[in-house]
Formats: sequence, structure tokens, C-alpha cells
Amino acid sequence: MFAPRSSMSIAPSKGLSNEPGQNSCFLNSALQVLWHLDIFRRSFRQLTTHKCMGDSCIFCALK
Repeated sequence: MFAPRSSMSIAPSKGLSNEPGQNSCFLNSALQVLWHLDIFRRSFRQLTTHKCMGDSCIFCALK
């Protein structure tokens, strides 16, 4: 039997969020493909300048 939602603890998820209505699942899957390329990860980690865009900052989500 499943517990009611109110008594279940919600753990923060990892990765990029895909909230209902955002239609960002394609973008998320494309970023996942790129992230699995070694050259993309190395290049991304070498970036030194970044201006955070707030809650929807892809750069911060990937760090």
C-alpha cells in the first residue's frame, strides 16, 4: 500500500528540472548527450567566467 503524499518526504532531485508546461525535456536530453562527451565536460569545466541567471541557470545546474 502506498503512503499518502502528505506523509512522504520529498528529497531534492539531481540534474535539470523538467517542470510541467516547460517543454524542456528535449533540451535536457540534448544536454545529457553532450555531458557524456569527454571533450564537452573538459571544456565546460575550464570555463572561468560566469554570470548566474538565477533559479533557471543551466551553467549552475551542470556544476
